[in-house]
Amino acid sequence: MILNAEINQQGYLSLQIPNPAFWGKQIILSIIEVNDSPDETAYLLSSPANEQRLVQARQEFERGEWVEVEDLDELFQ
Repeated sequence: MILNAEINQQGYLSLQIPNPAFWGKQIILSIIEVNDSPDETAYLLSSPANEQRLVQARQEFERGEWVEVEDLDELFQ
């Protein structure tokens, strides 16, 4: 699901998740800035080696092989 939202000047994000399947669940939120620069995914897919790495990463994620942490410092302890 891709949602478009705005972070206000106080740093708060307010949006409604329209799919009830996500309500009450833990989710991962990835924030990217919307701008006029070239699409990062299209750039990465322009190289066969990069495309293969993205496919591999997605497969690893779908198999649950990625680690979720609250704080990146947890990875180095």
